[in-house]
Amino acid sequence: GMLIGMGLTEKQGGSDLRRVTTLAEMAGYTRLDCVLGSTALMRSALVQAMHHAPDHVAEAFIDSRLGDDNLGVAGMAASPTALDSVLQRAWAPAFS
Repeated sequence: GMLIGMGLTEKQGGSDLRRVTTLAEMAGYTRLDCVLGSTALMRSALVQAMHHAPDHVAEAFIDSRLGDDNLGVAGMAASPTALDSVLQRAWAPAFS
């Protein structure tokens, strides 16, 4: 693989190669976890804002500036949520 191409062979590296491979795999899991956590926070913030805002607005929520802002946030949260699904499907074989 990539590490062999860098000059480290199975015989020379042995356990060192396994350690580096394990660290690279752990870094990948950490990155996936960061993406999932960030998008979860975005979705949570949107849900909370949309839950509490109608109690404080006399006009129709969708017609208000706050409603427009929340719809914009909803659009911004949709793309990372879709990316979550793609990344999780890509990582699924690694978890099995």
